Amino acid sequence: MDRKRPFSLLLSWSAFASSLATGLLVSTGHAEPAADLQAARDLFLSAEKEEDAGHWSDALEKLQRVAHVRQTAGVRYHIALCEEHLGQIASALADYTAAETQARSENAQDVLRLVGKARTAVSLRAPRVTIHVTPDLPDVQVTLDGVPLPRERVGVAVPVDPGEHRIEATAPKHTPAHAAVTVREEEAVVLDLELVQSTARSDTANGAPAPSVPNAYGPGETTAAPVAATARRSAHAGAIASTATAIVLAGAGVTAFLIAGSDHSSAVSQCAQVPSRSADACDSQKNWVRAWDFAAAGTWLGAATMGAVAVVLWSNAESVGLRLGPASIGVGGRF
Repeated sequence: MDRKRPFSLLLSWSAFASSLATGLLVSTGHAEPAADLQAARDLFLSAEKEEDAGHWSDALEKLQRVAHVRQTAGVRYHIALCEEHLGQIASALADYTAAETQARSENAQDVLRLVGKARTAVSLRAPRVTIHVTPDLPDVQVTLDGVPLPRERVGVAVPVDPGEHRIEATAPKHTPAHAAVTVREEEAVVLDLELVQSTARSDTANGAPAPSVPNAYGPGETTAAPVAATARRSAHAGAIASTATAIVLAGAGVTAFLIAGSDHSSAVSQCAQVPSRSADACDSQKNWVRAWDFAAAGTWLGAATMGAVAVVLWSNAESVGLRLGPASIGVGGRF
């Protein structure tokens, strides 16, 4: 990734600084203190130097301090730019989107000329996680990396940063379900969390702890009962491999058939020159032709079989998943 600011950004920086200075002078009913204005201007210019040097973390820290004084569309844009270079893809996408919305409301054309393309590019890179919880309970709560996930975002693709993430689903009278997943840029992952109704006896409610069993999602973590979770990646490796194998076998069959045809022509020519009238005088030539014919038929049969397997796998790829539990792992699916 290019660690320098784009040329168009360099051209627009003075305009951003000007809009920031203007924005700092206007608040929701009162002017900002002069000391805060000067400090924000100095931080803004210092952040420019940090970005020029590729010190994105330092630039981000300074821009966030500017935002505490006044959050303009330009400041949001540069915060997102720093986050993008630091690999915080989901945060950058959210801030680019917020910067574009604010720029439209403020008619900040310098921001609008840059933010649309930046937001689109980051959106394509952002990995996404879709979380499904069964059964669909009205009081279920889902957290992603410890942050509560709004109800309307459960079951839809949520942009996340590349790396490892932890998900938990809880509901009254049910044992919590946990999952951990590592995602890369542009990857889409679907997680199925299954909540198991608690079977703890009443003495647990009186203070006696429920029996703990090791949790499959990290050392030192325990849960009151085995928890089942299903992680289903939107990948089609099996279907792709079956399709490729079918193509290779079909090609091998064509090759064998062509060789058999060539050998047949040669055998006819050779047999015509054999003086013997015995019925088995040309058997050696015939056997070679038959061998290639059988090879062609066999590879075509194999290609047809793998093609059928590929059709089935492509049809059911989205319903096949990896099932994870505290003491088991397996593959499951719906057909």
